[in-house]
Amino acid sequence: MHEETTPQLGPGLSGRPVEDRGHETAKWYAYQYACTVRECFAMLTKPHPWVLCEWHTDYVCAGPDGIQPHTLVSVKHRSQDQGAWALADLPVRGGFKVLFERWIASERTNSCRWVTNNGFKVGENQARELSRVLSSKSEDRDTDALKWFASNMQSAIGASNVDDAIHFLSTLTMYSTGGDEHSMQALVIDDTVRPTLARLGVRPGFARAAYNAAFKLVDEAVRGLNPEEPDVDWMVGDDLADHSKGVRMITKARFLQRLQDSGIPITSDAIEDQNATGTAMSRKLRAGMLGPTAISAAPRLRRRWYEIEASFRPDVPSPFADEVGRIRAEILHRALNAELRTRTAGSSYGPQMHMELSKSLSGADLNPKIPVGLPELMGCVYQLTDECQIWWSDEFDPQYEAPWVVQGRSQNQHTQLAFPLFQGDSNA
Repeated sequence: MHEETTPQLGPGLSGRPVEDRGHETAKWYAYQYACTVRECFAMLTKPHPWVLCEWHTDYVCAGPDGIQPHTLVSVKHRSQDQGAWALADLPVRGGFKVLFERWIASERTNSCRWVTNNGFKVGENQARELSRVLSSKSEDRDTDALKWFASNMQSAIGASNVDDAIHFLSTLTMYSTGGDEHSMQALVIDDTVRPTLARLGVRPGFARAAYNAAFKLVDEAVRGLNPEEPDVDWMVGDDLADHSKGVRMITKARFLQRLQDSGIPITSDAIEDQNATGTAMSRKLRAGMLGPTAISAAPRLRRRWYEIEASFRPDVPSPFADEVGRIRAEILHRALNAELRTRTAGSSYGPQMHMELSKSLSGADLNPKIPVGLPELMGCVYQLTDECQIWWSDEFDPQYEAPWVVQGRSQNQHTQLAFPLFQGDSNA
């Protein structure tokens, strides 16, 4: 076994590079991408439907439900040997001037955020004091201090009047994450990715793989790449802007799909407010008149199956991946037979079909070659239900509740209003 030795590069190449901007730039972007990854995972548990990368600012975070105000985010990586940020550094080197210009261009309708890895210089009327003022709640904010900082920075950020500078600072939050691009990755994995996956019912052991998948997606979005869409070079004007915006936008659906394609076992019902009320699967089960126990248990069983399915990815050829496909096809065939035996025109057949299919899958003849039992097989049933391959009722648009479910709820509410229940002694 040969020991590796340091290569002999010869004169002019052995020493540290005189100009090393490429290495430094890569570190800046690695830190910015880590910050963006954190926002992507926040989408899974908060009502923010998208993150838009490298669009007028480093990225834009959608407001709740995609409604303004959005948040314009500027990320600044600063090496520790450059020292903490002084107040005088913020307008130009810190990018406050550019952020202010973008805020003005958006007609002052959005909020702003400034993130860095370095600290703030301590002292009277210094950057640390500005950070403290901006982090206070609006009702507790030191307005005199805010006006002083606005007056001091007005010219440097290009504000035409002090009121604009005050308004801008009032919409701004600024904070330091500490560390560098490497520690930021570890921080995001431990403080954001692991807790988010655990909340969605996914084992924390998937955290690093999930982070890497998100990081790659952010890189693609920043560069305007989307494997699902062809590159175009013939568009101009608004058409080109819309296309570019589309490939740089990471929606919740695009992010979820990337995680699933990377083998992270997250299902759509885990995302919908962590309950089963908002998915195609749950709406179809309700349409089939299945009871609350089945509807409540379905997401958990589906996740058990999906974790197995995700571990045997179809894009990696193996006998186990083939077995997953065989099980799906066999369950679909048995669901068809169960439907044929139980479906009667004009009547509810979902509970009978569910019982018939469960009985069929509990037999020994399926003989799966991977470690799955009846709970996982029923989880596959619910996965196929969400994919609209298995139905428990007549077809309807699964984006909405079935018409007969809506009608039934309306009748129940009418009955409760028309015939209120009274308890206790009427003479009380």
